[in-house]
Amino acid sequence: MLRRLQICIKAHEPITKPFLPKHQGNCTTTHAPMANGHEQWMIHCTAPHAIVNQDGWIQSLPQTFDSHWQMKEDITEPDSYTTETTMQIKGSFVRADCGSVQ
Repeated sequence: MLRRLQICIKAHEPITKPFLPKHQGNCTTTHAPMANGHEQWMIHCTAPHAIVNQDGWIQSLPQTFDSHWQMKEDITEPDSYTTETTMQIKGSFVRADCGSVQ
């Protein structure tokens, strides 16, 4: 399934660097810069009946944003199943007033 969404970040909304905490609840996060200007993120979470792994990268430049994620969720109870999701996020500067995007 492919979904598209347009959002506008207005001029008064500062662009911030992506941040994920090192440890949040039952999750661990690792981060490493890559040679090609991307930032690699790995997130591993556990719950009593589930394990969730997310691997992805982010590249944020003054005029563009690009991100790609692979997510896998293993559920063990009440029924055992696995879900896998691939997500890509791309953004680019339109113009200062966001054009037709609200």
